[in-house]
Amino acid sequence: MKLKPMLFGAATVLAVLSSASAAPLPPSVLGTDKAVVIQNEDLQVLTGGGFGGTLAGINTYLWCVDWEDYIAGPPDAYKANVVALGDWTPAQRAQVQKGNNTNWAVDPPALSALQRYQVAAYLLSQMVTFQTLTPQTGATLTADQNLQNSLWKILNLGAPSYPSPMPSNLGPLNAAIAYVQSHPTYGFGSFAVVSGISSDGVLGRTKKQTFLVAIQPASVPEPGTYALMGLGLGALALLRKRKA
Repeated sequence: MKLKPMLFGAATVLAVLSSASAAPLPPSVLGTDKAVVIQNEDLQVLTGGGFGGTLAGINTYLWCVDWEDYIAGPPDAYKANVVALGDWTPAQRAQVQKGNNTNWAVDPPALSALQRYQVAAYLLSQMVTFQTLTPQTGATLTADQNLQNSLWKILNLGAPSYPSPMPSNLGPLNAAIAYVQSHPTYGFGSFAVVSGISSDGVLGRTKKQTFLVAIQPASVPEPGTYALMGLGLGALALLRKRKA
C-alpha cells in the first residue's frame, strides 16, 4: 500500500487516537455505497496494518490488504462496497476489488480471488498486532511485517502491476494457502472485503485502498430454539385439526 503524505498538528493526532473499536462489526455494514472514514494508522505494520476509522458510521479498525492502491492521508473519506467472505455470486464478485481477476503475481497455486482473500484473512488472523490491537516491536513486529508482506503478495496483481515486497519467510504464506485449500469455508461470515468505489458507484476507479474487516458471524439458533419452534408448529397443527 502507498500512502500520500500529509502533515497533521498534534491536536489532530490526539483527537483521533484510540477511536476504533475491537468488536467485530454487525451485518448492517455489509452492502454497497457504505461510508468509509480513515482517521489514523494507529496499528502500523510497514505501510499497512490497522487503520482506525469508521465504516458505515461505526468505529472500527480496517486492515490493509492491497499493495497497488492507496488512501489520501489519513484522514480520508470515500464510499465502498462491503462484501462478506462466502460463496460469492457473480454479482458479489463484481462488487469486490480484484474479485474477477485471473492474473496474479503469485500463480501457481491457481487460487480464485475469493481464496486469495481467505488466505489474506488467515494471515491477518495470525498477526499479533491484529490479535492484541497493540503496536508491536522487536521480533514480534518482524514476524507481523512478514505476514503483512505475505498477504500483500497473495493479492498482488501480475505484470504490469507494481510488485509488492517479497516476504522474507514464505513459510507462513505457504501454510495459509494449504489451510484455506483444506478448509474451503475459512473466514466465511467473519471477515468482509471493503472495496473503494467512485461517486457513481464504479469499482476501483478511485484507486482507493482495499481493506479487510472483522464482522459478526450470522447467529445460528440453539438446538433448544429449534425444539421450541417444532413444539409450537405441532401445537398449531393440532389446534387447526381440532377446529376442522
